[in-house]
Amino acid sequence: MRIYKPEKVSEILSEMKESSGLLQILEAHKQLKKVWQKIPDPTLKGLDLVVSLDTNGILLIECPSSVTLYYVRSRQDMIESFLHEQMQEFPIRQVNITLSKR
Repeated sequence: MRIYKPEKVSEILSEMKESSGLLQILEAHKQLKKVWQKIPDPTLKGLDLVVSLDTNGILLIECPSSVTLYYVRSRQDMIESFLHEQMQEFPIRQVNITLSKR
């Protein structure tokens, strides 16, 4: 006869989050999305940007047009200083701002 020890789902998920790189990236992406909504530049919040996190520690900001790309690149220092704490918590090594391939 086997004896099973019940485990809470929250405990299992917390163990998985610590061991799985993918779950860490998903958590970082969720936190990044919350922080991005608090960025002090209202123009940046209103732009149709795709902000994503790479597994290699690269924050990728994709812009839909060249005008948007120019504006976001001109605000890169402000973005990096605003996200500095987030970049330390989740090891973001680099910020890439590119034109979207849509």
